Amino acid sequence: MQIRLSPRISYIPATDDPLSADVVIVRGLSYTWVFDVGADENTALEINLISGKKAVVLSHFHKDHVFNLDKIKYDRLYVSRFTFDHVNTGDIITNDFYENDGGVHIHIFPIPSSHAKGSLGLEVDNEFAFLGDATYSQFKGGSFVYNSQLLKDEIDILNNIDAKYFCESHHKVFARPKEEVIARLKDIYSKRKNGNALISV
Repeated sequence: MQIRLSPRISYIPATDDPLSADVVIVRGLSYTWVFDVGADENTALEINLISGKKAVVLSHFHKDHVFNLDKIKYDRLYVSRFTFDHVNTGDIITNDFYENDGGVHIHIFPIPSSHAKGSLGLEVDNEFAFLGDATYSQFKGGSFVYNSQLLKDEIDILNNIDAKYFCESHHKVFARPKEEVIARLKDIYSKRKNGNALISV
């Protein structure tokens, strides 16, 4: 079941069993843009019910975000170089990518991330930015940790995104004010210690 964020944007909520990411659906004039494809069967069926051409953007290569790729029909696919190494298909995004699809303004952008190399975000109409899992930590050595340099770079990138709302996959409140998300990341960054590249949270 889709939840509407705006007249043109909705999403299929994430699930825990099976673990499946939130899937965003943006209705342009020429394409329906799909951000992440999830991992559960019902999500794949729902994506395939969308008529017309589809352009898929994968946030990163983790299974809960990409598993349904072989189960759905699409016309275009955008991935990072790291995600390409896992799915072996798609147009590789290395820099900001812009497209105006009948008045729907699409912006795909790389995001430095402690969670997964090669993360991509999707900004739509300067209103919503979909970040996948890019703002999350990595689990390493029994702790949740951020790479301090990657986190600083991520904060710098996100500060320059115009969208009013940031949407993080798996979060209970999917769309939250940009300032709230950045404030949380800055608070984590403030906990860094000299001489230590990692920040434990």
